[in-house]
Amino acid sequence: MKEDNDGWMNQVMEEYWDLDLEQLQSLEISHGNDSDGEGDEEEYSLAVATPPSQKEVKAHLTSVQFCSVGGGYLSEEELRGMLALCPNLTDIVIPSISSINPQQLAQDIAQKLCPKLTTLHKGHDSNWMLMVRILEALPAQQVQEFNCLESAFMIPGLSSDDIGSMFRRHSQTLRVLRLKGWRDIDSKTIQVILVECVALEQLDVHFWNVMMIGPQQQQQQRQQRWTLCIDLDDAIEFPWGCTNIRDLSLTITIPDEPFRHLGKGEVPYYVRSFPTILTEAEAAQFRSLEALYRQLGALTELERLDLKA
Repeated sequence: MKEDNDGWMNQVMEEYWDLDLEQLQSLEISHGNDSDGEGDEEEYSLAVATPPSQKEVKAHLTSVQFCSVGGGYLSEEELRGMLALCPNLTDIVIPSISSINPQQLAQDIAQKLCPKLTTLHKGHDSNWMLMVRILEALPAQQVQEFNCLESAFMIPGLSSDDIGSMFRRHSQTLRVLRLKGWRDIDSKTIQVILVECVALEQLDVHFWNVMMIGPQQQQQQRQQRWTLCIDLDDAIEFPWGCTNIRDLSLTITIPDEPFRHLGKGEVPYYVRSFPTILTEAEAAQFRSLEALYRQLGALTELERLDLKA
């Protein structure tokens, strides 16, 4: 098939839609430049393979990502059918699925269909509850990577302790943890991760960028920031166990008092006459900050730090 550079994909897709999709096993699109030596065109080919008479188990397949065509969703039955052929999957991007019972489907994926999963990614517009429930249902000390990036969501019925227990169950194996917008995650949950997840190499916990939403949502966002931050007291209560971490993105909640909320007639410590005399509350705050910096200083493998307050 020869097409101009702008129209070749339209031609390919026309042929794709003409195929019997029930018989389609694989689709390969390839191209070669300047097939006639004149330098003015490209050549594209469409190769189609049809399946054997029986569905074969793909025992060698360890990683899969499902992409929707035309904005469509997989049905639960379709997903189950495909995963049943991939018993050795270790890495999956959770697809968009319509009309599901997330908890039951998660149990079946984690315990029957794909019990060897170690890496979970949330796909575009996919079901975040399904991904979290799969994490909850997988065998202990198995998950190595968990990437859940979402604008904002909460899961009814899950407490902070429940979520902390999920990560604690994989504290010896979890190497990469990226969390965005999961409003159930509070200071104590992050403390569990820092203290107990000893295999961590990357931790990224942050909230949705308020510049990308409207004024009312921004105000709500500011009121809820604590759900994805760790309080200073929690950050220094116990030594961090993740001493091999290389990449850390974290927000610390530091109390406004005593540095910002001053009594009548008081001035900030940094403009007082020498010698500067600190109040007991100010001295205690500095001791807490020093303890935080000691926690960070113990991370001798750290290569990247994104610390906000």
